[in-house]
Amino acid sequence: MRQSGSYSSTNASTHTRWRDAHALNDNGHDVHGKDHEEYYNLSLGYGLRNNLDVFLVTPLVSKTSLQIEEAHALGRKEQAAGLGDLRFIGKYRFWEQGVGAAVLLGVKAPTGVTAIHNSVGEKFEPELQPGSGSWDFMTGLTISRSFQRHVTLASAFQYTYRGEGAADEKLGDVFHYDLGVSYALKPLGAHLNLSLVMELHNEWARRDHNRTEDRVLDSGGTTILLSPGISAALTKNLSVFWAMPLPLYQHLGGVHEKITYELLTELSWSF
Repeated sequence: MRQSGSYSSTNASTHTRWRDAHALNDNGHDVHGKDHEEYYNLSLGYGLRNNLDVFLVTPLVSKTSLQIEEAHALGRKEQAAGLGDLRFIGKYRFWEQGVGAAVLLGVKAPTGVTAIHNSVGEKFEPELQPGSGSWDFMTGLTISRSFQRHVTLASAFQYTYRGEGAADEKLGDVFHYDLGVSYALKPLGAHLNLSLVMELHNEWARRDHNRTEDRVLDSGGTTILLSPGISAALTKNLSVFWAMPLPLYQHLGGVHEKITYELLTELSWSF
């Protein structure tokens, strides 16, 4: 799985951002002063059968935000870091004749940290904690096909149901659709080999729910990212991947932080 850092910010200066966020918060908007987020995932996979793999994903999470509520600390940089929620994923390949197809089933357990306090002694809001405190369930489908021993097309669909988490917060369910193409400079399976990758990511999220609002208006929406990248098969067992998803379209519910860019890196070792 990929080690990734995801960074979110606006194009305004830092000073303007926290002043604007403070004003929005005073006017009843559900904003959090997010600055950037980093996720480092350690994934262990095992093939139970030729067509069935299982994965355990352990994330370390760091979320940085700006203080937007307390007047005496406005603009102060805050950080919540710790263990995120463990994920267990199964992948079953049910078709491998010309086109490869597989189904995914997964569950996320509430093992992450949810009780970190900020510099003024208040507990971070659930959206800024490393863990969510919820049981989430995921199902998905992947389809891929290779052409002329150099080109691979792949698509994936995934729906995640999110349960109620910390502070009675239920984050909105999420639907992902991904479409990607890669071109290998040498025939697929050769080593050392370099592939050029282009992916399109579409995420649609439902609105959040909390103890005071049946639907949090400042949440949810649609985000479309275009992700150029490079993949290198160094040996039969070792590969690396790098990509930089950039936002093409963001239509978000209400007022909340937009993505400026993301960075994804991956180091994979199979044995």
